Formats: sequence, C-alpha cells, structure tokens
Amino acid sequence: MKKLMRSLEKRLMLDASITAIGGNVLWLDGADQSTVLDAEGDDANSGGAFSGVVGTWQDKSGNNNHLSHATPSRQPSYNAGAQNGNGTITFDGGDGLFATDANVPTLDLATNGFTMFAVIDPATLGGNRIIINKEGSYEIGINGGKVQAAINTTNGGNWAWGGTINTTANWHVTGFEHADTTWRFHEDGNLTQEIAPAAGEVGNIVPTNNVFSVGGRGNAAPTGSFFSGDMAEVILFNRELTADEYHDVENYLANKWGIGVANAAPTEVTNSEVFFNNTGTITLDTSMLSYTDTDNTDSLLSYEVTTLAGPGVLKLSGAAMNVNDTFTQQDIISGNVTYDYATSITGTDSFQFTVTDRLATTAAQTFNFDIAATETTNNPVTLNEGASSNIINTDLAYTDNGSLGMRETLTIDSSLTASDLTDFTLLLTEANMSANFWANVNADGSDIYVTLADGVTKLNRELVSFDGVGQTMELHIKVPTISSTVDTDLYLYFGSSTTESNSAATWDANTQMVQHFEETTGTATDSTANGLDGTVTAGSYGGAGQIGDGASFQAGRNLTVNQALDTSNTFTIDFWADYTATGTWQTVYFQNDGTTAWNELLTINAATEQFTLWTKTGGTGVALGMQADYVGWHKYTFAYDGANLDMYKDGGLVNSIVYNWSSTPANFMAGQRTDSNQPADAFYDEYTFDTTERSADWIAAEYAMQNTPAAFYSLGITEALPTTLTYTLTDIPDFGVLKLSGVNLNLNDTFTQNDIDAGFVSYDHDDSDTIADSFDFMLSSSLGNSMPSDRTFTFNVTPVNDAPVVNTPDSSDGSESGGENSSNSSTNSASNDRARTGFGRDSGGVATGEIIRSFLTESGSSAFYGGGLPEIVRENSTFEISHILEDIDRSHNNQDQTVQNIVERGLNEDERNEEEPAWLVALNSPNSMDFGLDVPTEGEVIPDSEAMAVDLEDQILQNLGTFDQNLQDLMDAL
Repeated sequence: MKKLMRSLEKRLMLDASITAIGGNVLWLDGADQSTVLDAEGDDANSGGAFSGVVGTWQDKSGNNNHLSHATPSRQPSYNAGAQNGNGTITFDGGDGLFATDANVPTLDLATNGFTMFAVIDPATLGGNRIIINKEGSYEIGINGGKVQAAINTTNGGNWAWGGTINTTANWHVTGFEHADTTWRFHEDGNLTQEIAPAAGEVGNIVPTNNVFSVGGRGNAAPTGSFFSGDMAEVILFNRELTADEYHDVENYLANKWGIGVANAAPTEVTNSEVFFNNTGTITLDTSMLSYTDTDNTDSLLSYEVTTLAGPGVLKLSGAAMNVNDTFTQQDIISGNVTYDYATSITGTDSFQFTVTDRLATTAAQTFNFDIAATETTNNPVTLNEGASSNIINTDLAYTDNGSLGMRETLTIDSSLTASDLTDFTLLLTEANMSANFWANVNADGSDIYVTLADGVTKLNRELVSFDGVGQTMELHIKVPTISSTVDTDLYLYFGSSTTESNSAATWDANTQMVQHFEETTGTATDSTANGLDGTVTAGSYGGAGQIGDGASFQAGRNLTVNQALDTSNTFTIDFWADYTATGTWQTVYFQNDGTTAWNELLTINAATEQFTLWTKTGGTGVALGMQADYVGWHKYTFAYDGANLDMYKDGGLVNSIVYNWSSTPANFMAGQRTDSNQPADAFYDEYTFDTTERSADWIAAEYAMQNTPAAFYSLGITEALPTTLTYTLTDIPDFGVLKLSGVNLNLNDTFTQNDIDAGFVSYDHDDSDTIADSFDFMLSSSLGNSMPSDRTFTFNVTPVNDAPVVNTPDSSDGSESGGENSSNSSTNSASNDRARTGFGRDSGGVATGEIIRSFLTESGSSAFYGGGLPEIVRENSTFEISHILEDIDRSHNNQDQTVQNIVERGLNEDERNEEEPAWLVALNSPNSMDFGLDVPTEGEVIPDSEAMAVDLEDQILQNLGTFDQNLQDLMDAL
C-alpha cells in the first residue's frame, strides 16, 4: 500500500495538495485532523481539548470554502481512525454544515462542467439524503436508495433529479460528472451510468445567492434532506476532469480509505530482450516493452524502477533514472525512455520494474539488454577494378557475448524397462544434476529444456517446482520413445537467456488428470489440458512428498474434483501414499452419482487393511488382495482393462481379479466420502488418472523412475554452446556481386559469421569505373534478437587504366579501302535506346562510364570539350566523373589520328576521281563529330558533382544516335 501511495504522490502530489489537478474549488478531508474543528476552534489533533463535535470542516483547496454550523444540534460528530485508520464525520440525519454565498464565491459555478467525489457510508437510503447542495444551482445526493443529481443550467428545462443507480449501506467512492450534454455517475471504480442531463439541463450552470451545504439542504441553512451516515472526504472541481485525472483521484481515494474498487490489473503485452552492438543509444518502444490495462489509459500505467544493474544508463527524456523513479507506458510510446550503453559494456544488462495503475501492482519483472554482438572488425576490402576478393574475419567480424547456454547428454538406461515405451513422461529431479548445472541455470529454471539426440527437436515439458538455492527440482519431459534394448540419448539444455513454457502436452492423450500437490493453498491444479482442477478441502499443502511436496489428508481434508472421471471402461489410477493410521477405514477415492450412497468406492478395510472395492451394483465390498503399507512412501496402482482389475504396489503386480465394472462417470473425491465418513489419514503425492490400462512394463518403469531417479538416467559432460550470428542483406552491392560459396546472394539472403570465418563469402567487382561499393546488413543472433539498425560494409576499388580501343572501317575482304560491301566496326549499337535508370547505371546494369567510353572511344570521336582537364577546377566532384572525362581526353590523339587517316584515304581517292567526295560532305556536316555537350570550361567550379554526372550522361545518350548515323554516313561515303 505504501508503494502504491508513493507512486501516486510522485505523479500528483495528492497528499500535499489535491490542487495539483487544476480547477479544485473544495477539498474536505476527514483524515486531516487539523481541518476538523469543534465550536471552540480546537482541532481533532489537539487531544482532550477537542470536544468530538464538528463545528467547522475546513477547506484544503486554498479557496477558504470552510463549512460550519453554529447550532450544536446540527453539528456532526468526529470518529478518529474509524475507516482504514483515518477519521470520518458522522451525520445523524439531522446534521449539516454550510457556508453563505458571500463566503464561498468560488462555489458559484458558471461553467458547463464540474466533477465531484465523495467517500461515503450511508446508514439510511430512504428519502432524500443530500451529499452536497448549492441551492437552486446543483446538488448530488441519495434519493430513494439511488445516487442522483440535479442541476440548473442556462440552456436547461426544469430542475429535475436524474440518475437511477442503486447504492448500498457500505463505504463507497462515489463520483459524478456534469459534462455539458452528458452526466456520468461512478461508484467504486465503475462507470455505473452515462445519461443525458435530466430535463434537458445542458450547458453552463446557473449561479445563485444561496448557501452551499454538505449533509443537507436549505435556502438559508440546512433544514432538511439530511444525510444519514459517515462522510470521509468530499472533493469538487469546477470542470470536467480528463479520464486520467478522474482515475488518479478515484484510485487515490480508494487506497486512502481502504475501499475496494473494480479494477483490471496491468497485463504484459511484450517484454522482449533487446539485442545490439556495443555502443550507442536504444530507444525503447512497444515492440520491446508494453503493458496494457482495460480501464486505464497509457498515461496511467506507471513503471517503477526497482533495480538498475548497469553499467548502461536508463533515461527518461534524457535524464538518468534511479531506483524508485517512474515512467509511464505513454513515455514508451512517445519515445522518451532510452538506454545508453558504452563501448566497455559486454555481456548483458538489465533493470527490474513493477507496473501499477495505483490499485494493482505487478510482481517485479526484468527487462534485459543483451549486448550480444560486439563489432570486432569492419575494415573495408581494397581490390582492383574488375577483381574478386574473399571477405574474411579480419575484414568483417562480430563476436556474440550472449550464449545459448550449455548442454549435457542425458541418457535413459534401457535396462530399466522390459519393453519400448511410447510417449512416456520422464521425471527429472535434482538427482545427478552437475555442479555446472546449478552454477549456470537460471534462478527460476525457466531456461531448462530437453531435446532429442538431434539437439534441435524440443520435447514438451512441465517444470513443477525449482529451487536454485536449495538445489531441488521437479521436471517432467514427454519422451516419444524409450527403448528397452538401446539406451535413449537426449540433450539437457540450461544456462541460456531463453525462457521456456510449460505445456499440457507433456502428458499423453490418455492421461486425464495429474495432481502434483505443489500448491500452497486452495485449488489443486490439474497439469493436463483437461482442466480437472480440484480443491483440497481444509487440506494441508506443503508437506514433504515422494517427489517435491505433497498434501496431508486427514478428517475433513480431501481432494474434490467436481467433474466426472470415467471408470466405466478402462482406466489406471496411480498415486503415492504414506499411510499413518492403522485399524481405520480410509477412503482412497469415492464417486457418487447422486442416487446411492456410492457409485464407486475404493477404500482400505479397517480390519484386514486390504484395499476393498465397493460399487453401485456390487452390494458388498470386494477385497482386492493387496495390503496397505503403513511404513513410508509406497506407490499404488489400479489398472482395469474392462474385465480384469490388476493391483500393483511399488511397480510390482500383487493381485488380479475378474470384475464386471458397471459404474458410470461421476464426480471424483479422494481421501474422503461425501458423507465425511472413512477419511484417509495419509500424505498423498502424484495422484494421476488415465483412461487406459497401463502395461505392467509401463507401471514398473514409472515406479523405478519416481522411486530412484538417479538410477533411471545419467548425465554426461557439459558443453558450452556459442550462438550463431547471421547477416541478412538489406542492400546489395551496386557495382559487383556478393557470393556465398560461389552462389550469388540477393536482397534478404543470409550468411553467418561462421561462413566469413571459413572464407565462404566473396565479392566480384563488375569492372566498372567506380572507386567504392558496399552492402548493408542486419545482424541477428540465434538467441532470437536483432540489432536495432543496419550496418554497412565497404569495398575500396582501385581503378585500372584500360588502354583505349580504336576500331577503323574494314572491308569484308580485308582490304583497307571501303567499298560497297564494307562494314563498320562495332560502333553501330543503338546507343540512344538505352534508358538511364539512375546515376552510374543504365537499364541493362551497365555503368555510365562504360557507355561513355564504349560509344566515344570505340567510335573514334575526338574530344568534345575545350581546354585540358588539368586546368578545370572541379570542387566536390566525384572521382568517377573526372576518371571518365580523363579517359576520353587520353584517347583524344588516337581518335583524331583515326579521323585523319580516313581523311587522307579519302583525299587519295578524290584526287583520282577528281570530284568532291561524299565523305567530305558528311565530315563537314554540322553534327558529324559534335556532341554539343555542356562540359566544364577552364576555371569553372562544379558544386554538384552528381548532378553534373547525370546531366553529362543525358547529353551523351541524346546525341549518340545522331553521332552513330553521321559516322555511318562517313563510312558509307568512303
């Protein structure tokens, strides 16, 4: 309770001043004895000087709206410590306190909203019983056993009572809201009614010159409609409160006065361990940590930090938090909660917290940070243009400080069963568990699981109890097959950061009920999916059992399961018992169908101490030929196949009888009959009921396992299990291909740190004129967590100065001169059909530089810009642009020489033909060798290199078609 109050006080400072919520105009608090005065002015805290009769109840709102009554017969009395240790005011049905209008101007409300709270215990419900009244303006009270209100507004009709919610003569937190066109009535945390204002009284409240009173009504002084009962606290606001504000005050009052209110406890939605690299800041969001509450908003769900592990720093809005500091669910939603961690952190970090809505508080929970991926190397790989390189762990490596924990080989001894067992539930206890197990297992055992020999297939489990300090455990595992000829090997895993869950599937489909008796009180929970929970009536849990704890059954103590267990066909009833009293009838189990004294009764005969069976049709008891043992724990089993009933003690067959079972399913009781006769005097443990007859081998193996677990299984050496770090590609290289074992990797493909360590990851550059490339990845761990953001790995590409290639026209017959059949070089590709898809790449995946060089150098074009590149100033230009242009510049002379050779050949031919050659016409055409490019001139500054590259590419592509045609004309003319 103190923690709840402290949490609330931090947010609203209610114990200091309710006025932390704006609009408070009246606050009467019976718990504050300094505000309760008698007629002489002595307060309730002044000891014997206080008369015990209240002459004045002072207002704590700061507005001095003090209420009093000068007539002793109208003064209520004070009861110190009457409710939850706090004082209350008792009105006897003729008492009232009031203040005149001149003294309480702030209580003349003129707004279209107000909110009232009253903590009351009405003694009389009949008639009109006023709680508060501003005569002719507003009032709330009990009218005919119902909490009602009446308000006079500027837009209203006639003054009328509204509200039809019955109340009772008990302590209640009562609330009322006038919200313009809506009235809301509350009681004990419930919105009991939401209605339109009575008689259409909507809008602003009409102020009056009449008195304000508590406990009665009247134009001058309270003269009637007196309240009868106790009041503890009255609070009035001159506005409608928000939902959060309303809950704050309501919950504060409920806690303060010890009144139970309807409330849904906070419920966990997510609590997911955060996994990250080892430096930076993480902002918590709802995918990491989230709670919900059906009757509170996110702003009212408060997290209180109970433990800070460190060395990371938990912050709220940038300020470091300490133990006992709080934040809300809304803070998480708004991104106000962060965790800062330094490079030095390794392993894990955490903080513990509770969540409260100020009425219910969760148990302490833990939020974990797993600094599981530490970046050890991220060094760019340098390779030549067009080359390939492996990525190895000196280039890129992360280490995982988390762990999948440890495992030990668990071997079941085949010699302990005479036949193979299917879906057998194996018991593991503290027996044979190693020192490594106890040193590394989680404190609550939540990390324990068992797999098949493949180390992957998890088996269903039920962890019944676990004590890491006392080193005790009861764990049940369903094993698909236990061999009678070959030892069965499994793996026991522990010490990881995973959390395993119990499963009802631990028990096979034939098991109808399992009672472990590990509870401390109340319901005896069935471990199967059938939900056959029982009640141990006046029973005693917690005694030492055969396996963990058991339950003590004596007179008046029994297990009652109010559902039918079907013993009409085949069944097996199995339990451990330690009988202590001899010479008495003791009920093992009893079923009653409601028509006879018993439908079925298995009991111990007082005289013979044999188990004896009575049935509806049998008439007399049938001795089963198996004695009860009164020394220590023994396992008793009764197996019926539809014709024969077999009895086993400690796994061995004792007797078998032919019996015609004629019972029908009925409610089940263990340890006593419904008429309370023949109670057991024993401790019971592991009480199970199966709807099949278990085999003798099954029963013998189960006894051997439960009696001496250490002999049934053994454990091997401990293996530490490193986690697997997986890289998922979130962006692939632009100028090359990433490969895993020679196979191309695409977006969202994965490889592991092990692949890098083994040299299986490589990169092939595409031979484009680029100086850098990269890929992005998300790193995840086999612990099931991922890094909060992508990371990048970079390649540095060293350009290679490819020699320019000049193609000259060549005749089909190999002669130098062209002719009718001559063909042009490979320059005739349709360059202007290439659609650019982005800087540095065309639609076919070819780099811009390749386009430029292919169509300029191979076509024999001369340089298309003025001035040498060394004289051009290109600030912030990329190497790619300059490299492309320099390549073109270097090929200038060769290109010019090619054209010159063409011209010289043409002149020779022209001199022979003595006419102006066609090639000269083509060469002199305006567009023959001019790309018309807007290229840098000497001294020009290029502020945006990427934009220039894109523009350069566009210009080239637009002109390549024309150039190709002109060159073709030239070739044809030659």
